[in-house]
Amino acid sequence: MALYPFYDTTENPGQVSLPAEAVNYNGTWIDSEVPQFRTLYVSGRESFSYDVEEAEFSSIDGTSFLGARLLPRTILVGYQVIAASPMDFRNAFDELAAIMSAKQVPVIFADDPNRYYVGTCKGLGEPEPGRLSVTAEMEIYCADPVKYAVTETTKAFSGGSCSFQYNGSYPARPKLEAAFSGIATSVAFTGADGSVSAGNEDAEENEEPFGNGSQCVIDCSAGAILVRHSSQQSWTKAPKLGDVSNEYEKMLVQPGANTFSAASSLYGTETSGNSYTIQYREAWL
Repeated sequence: MALYPFYDTTENPGQVSLPAEAVNYNGTWIDSEVPQFRTLYVSGRESFSYDVEEAEFSSIDGTSFLGARLLPRTILVGYQVIAASPMDFRNAFDELAAIMSAKQVPVIFADDPNRYYVGTCKGLGEPEPGRLSVTAEMEIYCADPVKYAVTETTKAFSGGSCSFQYNGSYPARPKLEAAFSGIATSVAFTGADGSVSAGNEDAEENEEPFGNGSQCVIDCSAGAILVRHSSQQSWTKAPKLGDVSNEYEKMLVQPGANTFSAASSLYGTETSGNSYTIQYREAWL
């Protein structure tokens, strides 16, 4: 149970008064969709756990720290179901099971409506048999323990560098986009810890990867490069344009101050006039 006061400020389509910690699972507010259901409390969001790797040496006190990784998160949702009849009870749990059967979906809470986890319901608990009013605990398993901003943040600049403040507490992997105002054979982005590029400086004349009006996205989370030319409506994957030395895992937007730079070239000669964007979701533990 939460140890601090909550206030219901979240609106919902059915205009049902939501509990302060109400759950939106895969786009559905359960308290609104299942009238017999009421969220009582939520636990498991306030902390995190590391699995620490260490080594012991007989001649050294303590241990030697080798590394640590975040463990999955389990969120428990206490709830109550009050039904008017046995059929009403069964209908409530049928509807609840239908909602909660979706896997790896966004999970939002009414007291934190602008952030979401990705989770899977492992079970609805064990309601006491033979009663029309029961309480139980459902378990939502988050293989990724991090929560993310519902809205992506975009920073735009026109060459050179872009400095900005990141308000999350956990690093984010950005999407880096270049929009070309002329012909180019390559584009590169550089962050504090690494760099990534796309293109082909060995391209023959009239085979330049990027023409006037072309766009290129380097997705550092997926390790993918997408291209859309001025004559195309959709994006296409362009794995051959990726540099084998791309450091996708090092291109992070870190908590606090960040600076990214971008540059394009045509056969090794720097070009100008292009526009660039950095897109990311802020993340928190």
